[in-house]
Amino acid sequence: MFDPSWTIENICAQINSAHFVRKALSQWFPYPHSGIWSCHDSRFIDETCLLENVLPMTIRPFYYQSLVASFLLAPDKAPNLLQDWLATRIDLGELFDDNFTLNQLQYWKWVAIPVALAGDNKYGIPTVRNLLIGLSPSKVNCKILPKWTDTFLDDAARASITKVADLVRKHFHCNQLFYCPILDRSNTSCTINGPSVGLSAYLGAFSLVTGMQPPDILPTGDVTVDASLIEVGCLADKLRVAKEKQFSAFMYPALTSSDPLDTNDSCGIKKIPVRTLRDAEIIWSRYSTGCAHEIAHFDRLLDDPSHLLEALPDQSTVLLPIIEDEYRRIVELLAPLFSIGEKTALEALGIFTQKMESILNRPDWDYKKCQICLSFFEPLLLEAILLYRAELAFRLSLLQMKLANHSGDIESLQQLEMFTSQAYKQIRTHNADDKKLEFMVNLFVGKMHNSYSFSPVIPDEFQKEFDDIIPWLEQVFAKSKERLG
Repeated sequence: MFDPSWTIENICAQINSAHFVRKALSQWFPYPHSGIWSCHDSRFIDETCLLENVLPMTIRPFYYQSLVASFLLAPDKAPNLLQDWLATRIDLGELFDDNFTLNQLQYWKWVAIPVALAGDNKYGIPTVRNLLIGLSPSKVNCKILPKWTDTFLDDAARASITKVADLVRKHFHCNQLFYCPILDRSNTSCTINGPSVGLSAYLGAFSLVTGMQPPDILPTGDVTVDASLIEVGCLADKLRVAKEKQFSAFMYPALTSSDPLDTNDSCGIKKIPVRTLRDAEIIWSRYSTGCAHEIAHFDRLLDDPSHLLEALPDQSTVLLPIIEDEYRRIVELLAPLFSIGEKTALEALGIFTQKMESILNRPDWDYKKCQICLSFFEPLLLEAILLYRAELAFRLSLLQMKLANHSGDIESLQQLEMFTSQAYKQIRTHNADDKKLEFMVNLFVGKMHNSYSFSPVIPDEFQKEFDDIIPWLEQVFAKSKERLG
């Protein structure tokens, strides 16, 4: 990546040197990072004002934007005086196109992702710019891109980012995403044209929702609404600029048997052709410097299926693409154990189920994580578990029903209801009484209101119905137990 070691202190030292070149000052501004501040807060005003005074008036907004981005990437590392200083110099409402304050925005999650420009900007000069991406902590009503980007992003680039934001929100069930390019708005040649920004926009948002640290990779590529990749042009130029900006790898779509960069010298940089968005996610995760330990630990778990099953709900969200990629291998590891009712595996399944119940009863449960963890229990695997532990098969199908209800998958919901009823009838253990009663109540309420909810709390609007029906259900349940002995 482009050397992020620049600091305000280093730039000020250059201003005072004999070889100072005013035009060179803005070369660092497109690359905000959390380490630009001086070690001492007391020097912040003097240094920032010195730099501000030597900058042309037209360049100052670019400077302020870079400071804002660096602050949002790591608010705890910024000087205490920064917010007050910026408040007198920049209109955040204009920059972000919404009435947010820095104090509010610092509680969002933020990441800066590189975008390769080669033949896309107006003068065709290969370069790299950053896309600042924010993820709101709660539901907010804001635009995906600020209004001023109409001038600096063409229709294809804007459509690509909007398409990706919708795709990420649908795929990960996350809150609002916001994209803000770090561009010199005094220079109309600094534009982002074409759909190749799509893969950067997607992987940046993917980093936010999974909580991973973006790796040192420069991506390029178009992403469709159905999560497919499309090849883009100017790859040789982008490969060269990736080398110039000191990235360790360059990622791009290669959908045919022939690699479009196969004949190009890699210039000492790793070329990563990808066929699918899922491939891109997996490689992005594996290259992330922040999850090497988790990946190594997960790889060890694959040698011990029972411990793997126990640990699945505890895995970091950054590993979800890797876990998903190992889907078939994990199913093949678990299936033989449950087909013979292996004791250790069933005990591990009990721990897994208890953890998943706890996760799905939280108000902020992670849909994607739960969906991946529960996806390993296909119908045939549930049938095998039913033979040995009907209670666990029943509880697992309850969890899958909640997941299907959340996603609106009516067909799966109906199939799971049939299996859950079958498992319910085979339970013989007394410690499942509460779960059985909960299932009967929720099934009754769900059928009446077309609203399945397997939370332990009955919704307020159904409380009276619950109070009226519970004595009858208890009587039916008691008679059922008497018949079973």
